[in-house]
Amino acid sequence: MKTTQQKRIQSLVYFAIILILGLVGLTKSATLPDLAERTGSSISQITYILTVGSLGTLLGNYLGGRLYDRVQGHRVLMGSLLLAAVLFALVPFVNALWQLLPLFFVVGIAHGSMDLGANTLTLWVHGAASGPFMNALHFCFGIGAFLAPLIVSTAVTQLGSFNWAYWFVALLMVPVAWFARLVPSPEVRKPEQHNPNSLAAAGKNTNIQLLVVISLFLLFYVGSEIAFSGWIFTYAETRLPAELTVQAYWIASAFWIAMTAGRLAGIPLSSRLPTRLLLFLDLAGSVVSIGLIVFGGASLGTLWAGTLLLGVSMASIFPLTMTLAEQLMNVTGRITSILSISSGLGGLLLPWLLGQLFEWISPDSIMVALLATILIDAVLFGILFLLIPRSKTHLQG
Repeated sequence: MKTTQQKRIQSLVYFAIILILGLVGLTKSATLPDLAERTGSSISQITYILTVGSLGTLLGNYLGGRLYDRVQGHRVLMGSLLLAAVLFALVPFVNALWQLLPLFFVVGIAHGSMDLGANTLTLWVHGAASGPFMNALHFCFGIGAFLAPLIVSTAVTQLGSFNWAYWFVALLMVPVAWFARLVPSPEVRKPEQHNPNSLAAAGKNTNIQLLVVISLFLLFYVGSEIAFSGWIFTYAETRLPAELTVQAYWIASAFWIAMTAGRLAGIPLSSRLPTRLLLFLDLAGSVVSIGLIVFGGASLGTLWAGTLLLGVSMASIFPLTMTLAEQLMNVTGRITSILSISSGLGGLLLPWLLGQLFEWISPDSIMVALLATILIDAVLFGILFLLIPRSKTHLQG
């Protein structure tokens, strides 16, 4: 098999896995009321499955980072897919919350392993030229997230039960697992190996500094993205006049539509423009977006403009950051797991913290805090420049 053709087929494996992760995550969210009714739980109680799923994902990131550095990656992906398929197919048979919690915790472990694997192996296959493929990877998640509510709706209206949505997604995992089994896995990357194309100087201390800065960058970025998407509806509903509150639903949906469009646009852009230039533009756009909302008086126009621009600006930040990490150092499974865990912690902690600000201070405090986190990311991004020798900065714009 020719190298270019093999890389494309390997990429198809990772795209399919990330699309499935979008289906898994949004199928779970879309069926929360149904699961609550079946288990006799309240909505607040059933949301614990989201919490334990997130904790399982963090554990899956940790364990996966060690596995991918020791075992052929496609074997790990196949095992994770089959485990998730079995557990997802069992969900409709569970009628008690205490049984659902450990089940979704283990699904979270498989989810974390697959997410980490798809990102890590994409970097290993494409190296410093991963930008378009990383954007395509995360675009596929958006496709899965978009399709999941449609699948759930079809299962309920046409087949009479949300059970079919879980069985369909579980069944879909099986051929993807077989596909991963047939396609050659990229060689395991050795931790001590130096990236010959690195823009940063070789050395353990430099790698540690880079890892700390990029980890913090992703912690604040992912926390900001999830916090905004989780709170924009409530914020808009609170700040808009009563006759316009219906717009809050459309604004919340518009953010994800803009994110998906931004990731699609990022595929060709990242193959033509330097990674660091695109990240700079994304961060600048994010600052302007939140600034519009903070200083625009929460009018309907500024909410729409700020939300749409923020969605487009944030869309490529995560995949471009992972690509930049590959351009700066030797990204192993362990390093990817550290970056993923940092992202996961940001996604858990910052939305909760902003929720406390919403309740204790005011709705406006959420947007001010989000602006602060984006500015912190801008500072961290600037620090990365200091870790790259001037003689190499021209390579990235």
